[in-house]
Amino acid sequence: MRKQFLLKHLFLVVPIMLFLHSCKKDNVPEVTKDQNSTQSLVDIAKSSLEKQSLAGSPLLSNLKSIGMAPDWSNIKTSINSENKTVLAIPLEQTANSFSELNVIVTNGLPHEVIKKYTVSNDNSILLEFYALNGRLLKAGHYDATSGKFQLAKSITNSVILYEQKNKLGSNGNLFLLLANNKTKISTGVKTVAINGIHDLEEVEIEGQGPATPEIGDPQGPSNDNGYGPVDYYPVEPVPPSGGSAGGEDSDPSANFVNKIDDTKLKECFKKVLENLKNIDRACLPNLVKVFSGNTPGYNWIMQDGNTSVNNGVTNASYNRTTASATTTFNSDNFKGGSNLAIAKTILHESVHAYLVAYFGVDNISAQQTYSQYFEAYNKSTRPDLNDLQHNEMVRNFIGSVAGNLISYGKNQGYNLPDQFYYDLSWGGLQETSAFKNLTPDVQKRILNVIKIEQSGIDVDGNQSKPKGNTSGGC
Repeated sequence: MRKQFLLKHLFLVVPIMLFLHSCKKDNVPEVTKDQNSTQSLVDIAKSSLEKQSLAGSPLLSNLKSIGMAPDWSNIKTSINSENKTVLAIPLEQTANSFSELNVIVTNGLPHEVIKKYTVSNDNSILLEFYALNGRLLKAGHYDATSGKFQLAKSITNSVILYEQKNKLGSNGNLFLLLANNKTKISTGVKTVAINGIHDLEEVEIEGQGPATPEIGDPQGPSNDNGYGPVDYYPVEPVPPSGGSAGGEDSDPSANFVNKIDDTKLKECFKKVLENLKNIDRACLPNLVKVFSGNTPGYNWIMQDGNTSVNNGVTNASYNRTTASATTTFNSDNFKGGSNLAIAKTILHESVHAYLVAYFGVDNISAQQTYSQYFEAYNKSTRPDLNDLQHNEMVRNFIGSVAGNLISYGKNQGYNLPDQFYYDLSWGGLQETSAFKNLTPDVQKRILNVIKIEQSGIDVDGNQSKPKGNTSGGC
């Protein structure tokens, strides 16, 4: 009876959304002529998702393994209050919930969020927004009839949509959809009504979380005031520092890349860095945008220097005066090494720099975004930030490092299997428990890739030619 009732309610909600959207079509503002066509937006979204990975495994493969593969054949579009096209890509549906992937494109850079709707026992709809790494960003109540969304005042527990477990598979990862999760929210914030703004009485709401895959509502109608679901997520990424100053490039990703200070880098590193920039001006910002929802708004100082046996060292302290994070690279460790080894090291240290800057600029948001990292820090009597950040890289960044390495390698003309790049992205993470949990043969394969690219010598001491180009090395 319960299942039939909820299913009936969903069938009522979806037609209402479709009807409201169809009624609004005449009032939807025209798309500007320079705005990309729907197909071009879809192509950008597909390309972005294909490059993204989690814990060393392709994101799309992971989503497919848990029944949440994007349904590209049933994409819907709508126009938000900023006159931008929003793609709504269905994922999966159950008797009482559904989810979709929303994507908008700004200056060629896609911004994605997963929206999940759950019908509660009282027929109210819980709407949750998740980042692509499965972290809950926002939650609240959605009224399908009016299109209004009421943001929760607080989320009283930590919820994730899915996560990786280091158990099985050639890369040691098993992607799991978490069951029996409940999102507990406290409301009482302002919401938009027809006649203005009013406060709602504070209530405690408990809705069923992501127990099973779900599918998105057809188009999620938006209000003219911009409080509808197609508007309520980071449409325009806001840098942690609060945005760019006047007169700068309006694209924050370009600002970040342009402001990288590489004046004290060796030429071998400068060349690789420049190539990374030229592949896609959003390449470096995308590395962290996927997981945080923000494009980095800090200055990155990159310099050459003696770091002993370490390939690179990022200062653990964020410089508030210069709003910068500083990384020192030891070019002496790359004599005879390939450009792939250098690219891997730059991308690896960019994550260190980002985490240092994020926690230095917006500590509260950083704690929420990387809660496991923060909890581990608090539990440790003498925390080692390097080790803690390496564990966070395994959880959230290693796949993106691999994806960017794939793009870089193809740009350089290399025809190498993706597994090679995933192996290389483990560089610097060999002491993590996740790596040590891999089977001995997988560990050796990965270590050989890393060592050969950097030195031309395998783990057994034998000469072995790197796959990357060693000419013009350090």
